[in-house]
Amino acid sequence: MRLSIPHVTQTGNAARNDCGPAVVAMLAGSTVEEAITACRVPANQSAHVGDIMRGLKYFGIQSKYDRLHVAQIRGYLADGYPVICLIDYGRVPDSLRRSQYKGAHFVLACGYDAGSILVHDPLGSAETGAYIPYQDVLLSAVMRHVPGNYFNDQCLIVMGEYEAVEETAVSPGTEAASPALQLLVIFKRLGVTDLGAALVRIGEMERGGRRPL
Repeated sequence: MRLSIPHVTQTGNAARNDCGPAVVAMLAGSTVEEAITACRVPANQSAHVGDIMRGLKYFGIQSKYDRLHVAQIRGYLADGYPVICLIDYGRVPDSLRRSQYKGAHFVLACGYDAGSILVHDPLGSAETGAYIPYQDVLLSAVMRHVPGNYFNDQCLIVMGEYEAVEETAVSPGTEAASPALQLLVIFKRLGVTDLGAALVRIGEMERGGRRPL
């Protein structure tokens, strides 16, 4: 599954390069230069989470901060909500890197397949940076111990439903999601935290004539 969000590169712009405003530009359909202005990023500094939230709000897009595991990211994507993830780009494998940059970096999770989260990487071009498959275990690893950041798993959930486009094939080398991961996604969609509550919720929905999932 892919959400229909255009890729925007942070490289080659008239303004300074910055991954945060580039992600804002993807979601807002703007340019990086416009997004830098909207984020009000101080000169000679990179955007932080608060700057990105301010930039999204400028374009009328609501977001919320949370610390998410990969299963939760999948759940939000299934509901049509993209997720901005803060990662340690220095630990991303060379085959997925689009630059020699090493350090904290924002990418946009905007789809998934059986074993991967698909991300837009602002360091890539439209041809090389869109819907890059990060295997679940890899994304989970690079969202931890990000340079310059105390907390792990930092994300911004973009609270606006984006249209899903065609289903995607399973990425080469990925494995099907584990049963535990699939259960966590189901729990998220039902708004529960355990199997018993999930069964109760499904029963309530069926009695009400609603499709559970």
